[in-house]
Amino acid sequence: LVKSKQEKLDDLNSTVAKKKSKYENAERGALAFCKGERFEVKDSEVKLDKKMQQITKKIEKEAKRLEKSNEDPALLLAMAKSKVERAATAVAARKNSIKIVKTRIRSLKNASKQRMSKWRHFREHVQRITSDYFNYYLTQRNHSGNVHFDDDNGEINFTWSKTADDNSNPEEGKFTDTRQLSGGEKSFTTLAFLLSIGKVIECPFRVMDEFDVFMDDGNRKTAMKLLLEMARDKSNDKSQFIFITPNDISMIHDSDDVKKLKMMPLEKDYGRARQTTLNFPR
Repeated sequence: LVKSKQEKLDDLNSTVAKKKSKYENAERGALAFCKGERFEVKDSEVKLDKKMQQITKKIEKEAKRLEKSNEDPALLLAMAKSKVERAATAVAARKNSIKIVKTRIRSLKNASKQRMSKWRHFREHVQRITSDYFNYYLTQRNHSGNVHFDDDNGEINFTWSKTADDNSNPEEGKFTDTRQLSGGEKSFTTLAFLLSIGKVIECPFRVMDEFDVFMDDGNRKTAMKLLLEMARDKSNDKSQFIFITPNDISMIHDSDDVKKLKMMPLEKDYGRARQTTLNFPR
């Protein structure tokens, strides 16, 4: 009995050794096929066998198709490799194009940031010059003031003082609402602002209509003096100025660079105003 049991045990050990050897051979073959890389398998053995059968059938079907078409498998393989190489070359070219475009986008963004920074500095410079000239023109009537540009809200605010000496009492006589000014003061302040803006804006023609309507004689005299000084400034030698006023301009004399033109009074023709024209010298 012991001899019989020993024989059965030997047979089982032999079977186990054969299956182990077969498993090891299969494992070595799989690793060789996968180039030494192991993959995690989640499917059961039954599912794997079914997939293997499906793949085998596809391979056999494709082999039969190739036999019937009389095409050389080596040639087909070479064509497939060539197609893959062309696709890889196209992908590499596209990646290189994308890299170039990204580089250009970064350059444009950097250039845009630099331009915006320079533009902000230029805007601050223009605003500072405008405010300085605004104060300068106001000092011609012994006033003072400044212009504040609110870039966030798109507004312009003024500070106006009756005295040009702000050191005596900074808050005395200062106004921030133009409605607190008289008609003449408001007109002269508006003119001072237009003149200061004109210092930073180039324009071939500048026209002012009825700019002195609410000014008294003192403000009008100073305003006309400032306008002529601005028009005769070398920075405006390429600009032409036209000033229109219903008031007397006898204090202004004709010269090589100043021409006075006066419209004729309106004439009535059957109750309607007849058009008159300026008599320009030829």
